[in-house]
Amino acid sequence: MKYKIKTNFILKTFYFISIAYTCIFIMGFIVTSLYAYNIISNCEKAEGINLDGFVIFKASDNKIYNIENTSNLFEENEKVIIYYDLNNMKEVEYHEIIMNDVETFGFISLLGIIIYIILQIILSKKNKRERFIIKNGKKVTGRIIEVVRVNDSEGNYSYLKCEYDSIIGDILYFSSQKIYSNKIYKSKLNKGTATIYYLPKDTGS
Repeated sequence: MKYKIKTNFILKTFYFISIAYTCIFIMGFIVTSLYAYNIISNCEKAEGINLDGFVIFKASDNKIYNIENTSNLFEENEKVIIYYDLNNMKEVEYHEIIMNDVETFGFISLLGIIIYIILQIILSKKNKRERFIIKNGKKVTGRIIEVVRVNDSEGNYSYLKCEYDSIIGDILYFSSQKIYSNKIYKSKLNKGTATIYYLPKDTGS
């Protein structure tokens, strides 16, 4: 039986999760920014004050308006910057809330990008090592002598112990990287073959 070994499963999983995470929050940042721009561009701006659960402000028509404040974000007597539409004075948008949403999505998007870059660097280094071994090492078909199954804080994974009879008669032993494959983990078979790429200096006896 030949096994296809899946490498760097955890790192690759986090890598793709970070991509999805970043894309979601970048889209959220774009949508929130466009919404904020639309509000700021098309609504009137005023400075009000929070009193007894109401925001009191003077509009451009020189009338005083009392708008119920349901946000519970402002202290009593705190000055509040708002955006309002004269055609709909029942609802207002708060400058602080709009900017907080934009900053939150922006920060989380930036964090996702940083995580993505870090994982990209880690994966590139590991893949560079693997590519180097495949390009410069030897390729042989070894016998699987044991499938070691481990269940720990990293989850369920296996690694293969293999042996190969070299041309000069020596028996070379190898251990694979961690393999996150349920097919191998649940399999009761401990025999078969696996393709091995190795550097001579990495062998044991």
